[in-house]
Amino acid sequence: MINWGYYYLSIFSVVSALLFVEGGLGQNSLQAQVIPDNTLPNPSGVQVNGNTLTIEGGTAAGSNLFHSFQEFSIPTGSTAIFNNSTTIANIITRITGGKLSQIDGAIAANGSANLFLINPSGIAFGPNASLNLGGSFVGSTANRVLFPGDRAFSATDPDSSPILSVNVPIGLQYGPNPESIVVRDGVLTVLPNQTLTLVGGEIILEGGQLLAPGGTVSLGGISEAGVVELQGENALKLPETVRRSPLTLTNGAQVNVAGAGGGSISIQVENLLISGQSEIRGGIGEGLGEPGAQAGNIEIDTTGNIVLTEESAIANEVQPTGIGQGGNITLNATTFSATSSVVSTSTSGEGDGGKLQITARDSVVFDGQGRDDFTTIASADVAPEGVGNAGGIEIQARSVLVKDGAGIITGTRGRGNGAPLIIRAVESVVFDGLNSSNDVLRPTGAESTVDPEAMGNAGSLEIETAALRILNGANVGSTTFEAGNGGPVRLQATEVMEFGGVDRVGNPVIVFSDTLGEGNGDNLRIETPRLILRDGAQISVGTFGAGDGGNLEILATEAIVLSGSVPATEGGFFFTDESGTLFPTGIFAASTETGNAGTMRLQTGQLMLGDRAIISASGESTGVAGNMEIVARQILLNNAAIAAETVQGDQANIFIESRDIRLRNQGGITTNASGSGTGGNIAIATDTLVAVENSDITANSSASFGGRVAIAAQGILGTNFRTELTPQSDITATSELGAEFSGSVTINTPDVNPSTGLVELPAMLGQARDNYFVGCALSDENSFTISGRGGLPTDPTQPLQTQPIWHDLRNFSQDLEGETVTFAPSRSRTPSLPEKQSFRLKEATAWRRDADGTIELITAIPEGSISVSGLRSPNCQRIE
Repeated sequence: MINWGYYYLSIFSVVSALLFVEGGLGQNSLQAQVIPDNTLPNPSGVQVNGNTLTIEGGTAAGSNLFHSFQEFSIPTGSTAIFNNSTTIANIITRITGGKLSQIDGAIAANGSANLFLINPSGIAFGPNASLNLGGSFVGSTANRVLFPGDRAFSATDPDSSPILSVNVPIGLQYGPNPESIVVRDGVLTVLPNQTLTLVGGEIILEGGQLLAPGGTVSLGGISEAGVVELQGENALKLPETVRRSPLTLTNGAQVNVAGAGGGSISIQVENLLISGQSEIRGGIGEGLGEPGAQAGNIEIDTTGNIVLTEESAIANEVQPTGIGQGGNITLNATTFSATSSVVSTSTSGEGDGGKLQITARDSVVFDGQGRDDFTTIASADVAPEGVGNAGGIEIQARSVLVKDGAGIITGTRGRGNGAPLIIRAVESVVFDGLNSSNDVLRPTGAESTVDPEAMGNAGSLEIETAALRILNGANVGSTTFEAGNGGPVRLQATEVMEFGGVDRVGNPVIVFSDTLGEGNGDNLRIETPRLILRDGAQISVGTFGAGDGGNLEILATEAIVLSGSVPATEGGFFFTDESGTLFPTGIFAASTETGNAGTMRLQTGQLMLGDRAIISASGESTGVAGNMEIVARQILLNNAAIAAETVQGDQANIFIESRDIRLRNQGGITTNASGSGTGGNIAIATDTLVAVENSDITANSSASFGGRVAIAAQGILGTNFRTELTPQSDITATSELGAEFSGSVTINTPDVNPSTGLVELPAMLGQARDNYFVGCALSDENSFTISGRGGLPTDPTQPLQTQPIWHDLRNFSQDLEGETVTFAPSRSRTPSLPEKQSFRLKEATAWRRDADGTIELITAIPEGSISVSGLRSPNCQRIE
């Protein structure tokens, strides 16, 4: 909705300012801008001397001095001086005439007095406005100033004012639809350690600046009747039940309290819009401070939204060459969004950075807009020139979206430790790097790092949500490039995790806890019901230097699914396939230098790999390769592999426990050694193992001993132990040095004798539909039940034998056509037969119960009997 009142105000202010600049107002006109209303026992007075207005008189009450004016505006180039006694602590000034106060000159007072300027009709500060005060300044569009004892100083009912209070004001009472306060290009400054407060309806800073070095800026917006509490000079408390009004910073506007220490900002509004390279800034200023100095906090509380755009910033930093501790940033909103903007609590000087905390009742969005010249970033790190520890980041929301080159960064690039990066979202966390490129300093993602030439350890990275999606080349993880250790990474999603896709230059998604230097990588833990990796996405706990890699633990209660690959690009720490032309979708625990790789542990319901995907533990140099432990209810590999490979180092072992393992289409489980290293070991415990279509299980070596393969299974199909690889499905532990260097293969299954070979499937597997049969009609309440026992199914072409069949082996030589055979319900089920007679049994077709309850099977179907047609052989046919 357009605020027409605001536009009328803007036009009126511009016209007035032009008149002031052109000098069209004479001395009498100047005096006419400040007009006392004579409502006080000792009225205010105004003396004009050139462009200076000296305000005399007023009524004192203790250390308070009260002034009352019908109009109060300061023309361009003019100065209004309150000529107060230096014993006065508070100058409380009201404007009662119902006209806007336009301040385009200077306001001054004697001594260290604080100035309260109250005008219910609005206040507008022009480009030449300034403050020259020894104390604090409060600008308000309230109706009344409240004091203890139910006393008030009213600007809307001046004639009913009670005896003026000697106490400090405790509140501001507003009527319906409070008017705005505007600062247009002007600079309002208070002395260090003083407070600058603006509280009214909508607050607008169009290029205006509010400066309180080492002091406090308090801004509050209220849009309906209510009371704002004044809790000392540094705090406002807006009523929780009253609707607030917005705050807008645009055209390079600033709220800045950076100084040698102290410096706090408190904002309580409905919506906060920061645009056009505007800033809210605190911290230790450049070249300022001393050891032990402490910056204040930036606290922004909105009932609506916080929006940053157009290269704007909220920062509370220890600036370069500054000395002291940085303050925190706390942001509360319904939604928070930063587009091509920065939020930072980093330290570039000597001192620790503060903590960045964002809490949104709905969503948090960081949008880099795919720009290469400006990166949207939330940072709490140690900058390259910084000496101190980072303060960390915590984000809580319903959903979090980081996209198009934006980043959330903790860690250290200087001398000091990083701090935790924590993201908690009720519904979803999404990192989408669709438009980011290699030219962006940091691609889309969240990182906790130790950068090159840094000295310190990285902090932890934790994400908790229902659905976590890392897409289109986004990065999430922890890396150390130097002597410091990386931080642990923990990702938890209660519904699903999905990683996949490449950015606009072809880089895939990577989730990592790596080391590229002397420091050790830390552990990476993933917890979710379903983990889906596609289109080249990779999970890595690699070591690419002298430090040891961390361990990888994935707990996915339902399924882990990996599929696909993408063309490889240059640059980046991504794993390629053997050809070097593809980035395969995969999970990796790798060592490429002297550091040892960590252990990989996967536990899931179904583990499914397809289309060149891979799970790999490897060592390419002298570092020890990682081991791999997999526990899954079912494992399916289709043109995919579980591989542990080493060149010179040891280990690269695979341990698998699963009820059902199926390998198809060159699927493989391998622990091969391509150099002087010994082939790793494979231990498999399963109920059924099926390997077809040239799918191999190998522990081979090129220049050393082969490894060991141990398989314990209830049944093995489609594969054989062989002394060399063939186009069929093989189990091998060979060495290219010769048979005497081969490893061992041990197969333990109760159904197969290894000495006679394994059960081999036919070359062409039959179609399942060729073995489907139909049974009897359902009209007689028939049922057909298959109850598996964990073994192999019965041949469907053979007769069903679902229960033993009773045979009477006695010799009956005489036919007794039509006789009955009876069963006594309370006695043995052995048939009762006529004595000394032989007979031929005829198939019973019905049963009946006689008068004493005896069951009779009969060949005829008399009235009152029940057909037992279910005893007849079913008329079955094959389904074609």
